[in-house]
Amino acid sequence: REREIISVMGREDETIGLMAFSPDGQELAVAANAYIAVWDVSDGSLVYYLQSGRGAASNVLVYSPDGRYILSGGFAPGMILWDAESGELLFLLEGVGGERVSAAFSPDGTLLLASALDGPVTMWGMTGSTGETLTRANLSVGTERVLFVDWSPDGYLMTFFDASAPVYVWGIAAETE
Repeated sequence: REREIISVMGREDETIGLMAFSPDGQELAVAANAYIAVWDVSDGSLVYYLQSGRGAASNVLVYSPDGRYILSGGFAPGMILWDAESGELLFLLEGVGGERVSAAFSPDGTLLLASALDGPVTMWGMTGSTGETLTRANLSVGTERVLFVDWSPDGYLMTFFDASAPVYVWGIAAETE
């Protein structure tokens, strides 16, 4: 079935930057100039708008694997973590904003990698937050020129793509009983 979701977003001068489906495929998040619109795919209805600010979703728009969160990032000073059910702003991930940012949730959704070109690579703990902060660790990957971060499907390898071409691969030890 065809739906005209994007055409009802707003003015003709709106620039659509990124789109992301929720893990269950029921919602589509669409980043425009200064906001993110979340649509119900089944009937094309608007679920809610996220007022992200100009350019705040120019590089990153992704759902967590469990569908609990939407993460947006771009020119704003930090990435924004949203509650995917309510649209509430949960956290501003400070220090990971700018012209070139990247982020990836671990396959189990418990960790988040984020990078900003000429800044640190950070890892955020998605469980055990206090409600006001998330656990954060800066990773010393050997460069501050990381363009992209990602996880292997099993969650045991992290990759960091450097702007000057090297790819750094870090392993996480498997849990032992």
